[in-house]
Amino acid sequence: MEFRSSEKKGEWKETSLGFQVWRLAWSFAICVSFLLVFFCSDLMAAKDSNRLYRMEVQKKDAFTRFVFVFASAPRYKISHAPGRKVILTFEGTSGALLKKNTLYRDSRVEDLHYSDQGSRLRFGFTVKESSPGFRVLSVCLPNVLTLDVGESLQMNGVASMPSGRDQIWKGADKLIHDFDPPLLSEIPFFPTPGPLISKLLSGDDLKLFLQGENFLYRERGAEAEEIFSGFLDRKPSLRAIAAYRLGEAQYQLQKYESALRWFREGEKIWPDYLVQSPSMVFAYADTLGRCGEIAAGRRVLERMIAGMCETKYGPILLVRLADISARGGREMDAVAVYRTVAQAFPGTRAAYLAANRLADQRLFSVNSNSFRPLAGEYLEVYRKTSDPVLKEEALFKTALISSLYGPSDEAVSSVTEYLNKFPSGVFANVAATMREDLLLLQYKELAKAGDCKGLVKLVLDHRRYLVRCVGEEDFIPHISDCFKQLGMLREELDIFSSMADTAWVGRNETFLLVRIHEGAWELGDFAMAEASGKLYLAKYSNGGQAAQVRERVGWIQYRHGDMGSVVQTLSPLLQEKTKASDSASFYYLGKACEKLVDLVRARKAMVRYLESLPKGTDTALTADARIVIASVQLSKHETAGALQTYREGYEASLGDRRDMFLFKMGEAFITLNKLDDAHTSWEQLVREGKDPVWKSLAIQALADLAWRKEWKQ
Repeated sequence: MEFRSSEKKGEWKETSLGFQVWRLAWSFAICVSFLLVFFCSDLMAAKDSNRLYRMEVQKKDAFTRFVFVFASAPRYKISHAPGRKVILTFEGTSGALLKKNTLYRDSRVEDLHYSDQGSRLRFGFTVKESSPGFRVLSVCLPNVLTLDVGESLQMNGVASMPSGRDQIWKGADKLIHDFDPPLLSEIPFFPTPGPLISKLLSGDDLKLFLQGENFLYRERGAEAEEIFSGFLDRKPSLRAIAAYRLGEAQYQLQKYESALRWFREGEKIWPDYLVQSPSMVFAYADTLGRCGEIAAGRRVLERMIAGMCETKYGPILLVRLADISARGGREMDAVAVYRTVAQAFPGTRAAYLAANRLADQRLFSVNSNSFRPLAGEYLEVYRKTSDPVLKEEALFKTALISSLYGPSDEAVSSVTEYLNKFPSGVFANVAATMREDLLLLQYKELAKAGDCKGLVKLVLDHRRYLVRCVGEEDFIPHISDCFKQLGMLREELDIFSSMADTAWVGRNETFLLVRIHEGAWELGDFAMAEASGKLYLAKYSNGGQAAQVRERVGWIQYRHGDMGSVVQTLSPLLQEKTKASDSASFYYLGKACEKLVDLVRARKAMVRYLESLPKGTDTALTADARIVIASVQLSKHETAGALQTYREGYEASLGDRRDMFLFKMGEAFITLNKLDDAHTSWEQLVREGKDPVWKSLAIQALADLAWRKEWKQ
């Protein structure tokens, strides 16, 4: 007897044993009724198969009409396929391939094709109009179906799929149809009976075999596969059990063809052993269905359901039986089972799985006007089921429906939710690609609307998924302008720095690197400015921004005292006819060369620096440049040249710097042994000088000079 708490505090609701018995009886009745339906439908299938006798194409003023004439009323469905294709599937129908119409085309349709698959007939065509509409008429005669195609039939002129979604469809279509993981039957795992396996194995072999079964129980198929493969060379009874277990392991690994081989190997040796493990029977039946042996798989599963109708496993087995039937072309029967299981067993895993399957029937048949209810059905399954596999599948399909037919902002939000919930999920790679495609659509919409705030939010929220956007030539410049307008320079640098590390920036790389360098320079982030500048120069040394970037990097290196790097960075300035955007760059190069005792280039850089300035420029740097030039000249015994350099400095300078050059001129005269000229220069400095330091040095120099004259006398 089971007790459950009611809504009223202190009260208890009792579920009687009689109710549980009634529920099991109800499950048994439903299972049996569906087995009868499948059995009867098998008998009637051969008698009631339909046939297409004739098909006509009629071009009307406002639409193109297709007329199909069958032996009896058809069962059909209409679906869409990538590339603006429309497919009509007629279940339980065959017919001659009507090749005479395959070449038909007009302004609305083209590429007509037929496919007779025995139990079903398919007719497809491609629509040419941008907003096609469809109308199905079957009111005149039950065996005649009419399909009209034309833009005039589309409600509000809205296309069945918004433009730009074809890539999403192509990427998701194959995965959706191929996705069919091993179904969790909820049937408990039955290990090999202890007395039986103990007769066949002992010691370490027994422990290893039991470990393999433990791996199966824990759904670690790879480890189980390796273990049971090692028991296939034993005596027949043990080989049979190992073959069955290997089939189960490979079923978990979705190696269905190989799994079927080993199930049959075990069945050939010891067929009666199979019935001892319902979970093994289920895996065998499901494997048969997945390998295309639909009828055999259904027979095995039907026998299993008949024996387990009164258990809680009946509903989930019914769903799997319906799956196998749908794969075999009996979709109408499968839909009936799904619908009944969903209604008869609410709140169970089987019900949610059936509801998901029902939604799948319409997944590729909705349009931009009708997709929301279907998305809602998937979302309901996601919210209610506790099965993690089904939960992920339902949320992905919710995102997929929105991505195919919904507004781009809603679609991006839906796909983002899936990726946040299941970052390593089965559909994660496809969802990431969908997100990239949708972001490109959303970018174009926001750019067209001039919505800078929206564009910046898009970039900040989805920075890892901008590969398609960055492929647009104007994307990065456009985004950069928006960051500037909003005063978000630091955020711009963060985004662009992360982009620079990717392989998908392509032709925007030069703009990106220069923008990172400029932004970092503006913010005073010299480490980033240097790093981005060096990267730009390494790749684009002759680029349009290379000169300015080079000089900034050189200044940063000079600021940090890295003179070797300064010389390496700025030495291209010494090439003939090369101009600096900032004349001071020549000075930094000259000082760096002086520190490294590279006197030739130090002198050349300082000469280029002085030549690049307007005549008469007087700064601390110009004065120091002349001192460097004169020092080099003196080191090469060009004393007359050094004297001339000092004289030019004296004439160009004002204030205290004149004192320095007067003193240096006196020293040069001493070197030239022109003692009277030296005396004149230092006397003038003492008389007119303003800098007490230089005046003091001149006074001392005059005293030394007087002592020298006296000593010579």
